[in-house]
Amino acid sequence: MSQTTKYMSTRFLIVDHSAVMRRMIKHSLKEAGYTVTDETDNCLNAIRKLQQKSHDFVIAELNAPHMDGLMLLHTIRSDPELANTPVIIISATSRKDDVLAAAKAGANGYVVKPFSISILARKIIRVLDKMTLAANQQT
Repeated sequence: MSQTTKYMSTRFLIVDHSAVMRRMIKHSLKEAGYTVTDETDNCLNAIRKLQQKSHDFVIAELNAPHMDGLMLLHTIRSDPELANTPVIIISATSRKDDVLAAAKAGANGYVVKPFSISILARKIIRVLDKMTLAANQQT
């Protein structure tokens, strides 16, 4: 069984203000074999969607309007129901301060735009493998 096959049922929420970027990420995930559950153009809507408990994984932009990706990440990590949801932050910047801030806030990964399908797919698999390993070690 391939890594992607193992995680194909993962339900993604894509958060990016750009419809073009959301489509590109959605296409990338579908090309890698995943089913994309939902998308939204802002972090406030993302919180509402996450509270409906219909998503397993979040891919969110760092510099979103109204509420940035780090604030979304803080909100997710502070909610006991959502705290273990994996989050990859995407950004057009690779500034060390941004990467460190995302890691400190609890991001499971950071990907710099533009990125290829294979980079995003590898990052997702790495995050899901780590989480599966951690869950297996607790049982």
